[in-house]
Amino acid sequence: MNRQTFYYHFDNIYDLMVAAFTRHYEKTCPKNRDGSREKSLSQFFHWLEDNRAMFRNVCGTAERETVRKGLYPLVSQTLTGERSQGPPSLAEFEYQEEFDRHFLVAAVTQYTLEWVDSDFRERPERMASRLCRFMDRLDQAGDEKKILYKKAGPRDRPGQA
Repeated sequence: MNRQTFYYHFDNIYDLMVAAFTRHYEKTCPKNRDGSREKSLSQFFHWLEDNRAMFRNVCGTAERETVRKGLYPLVSQTLTGERSQGPPSLAEFEYQEEFDRHFLVAAVTQYTLEWVDSDFRERPERMASRLCRFMDRLDQAGDEKKILYKKAGPRDRPGQA
């Protein structure tokens, strides 16, 4: 492949890396048909753990922001079933649901990077279980303040006298 052909398809070597990660993930991890978030997350974390050497090499050579941008579409696909090109800018959110989805994907992406930094110490099943319990609590609460201020008294909450 010559340079012109490469740059026709990719902006840089890291775009190639993201494409390779995505293709490998899609080939080795079948889509979760039962819709279980926990199963999807566990499968994703196992895939990362199984490919830890490759992922460590990338984390060691690429800038953290590049790795985050590359991981974001995989986390998005795992959580929502939809393929994302990468983190959108905050100005792109027209609806609260879009913002909520982005926030969740960004948080799980960061959590995943911290897991990689810890040398994959926590078991993938536990990671998935903890994240799903948190997401279930958000779903049940309906109002994020119930979780964020659970132990705070009325005076401790912002905007209340």
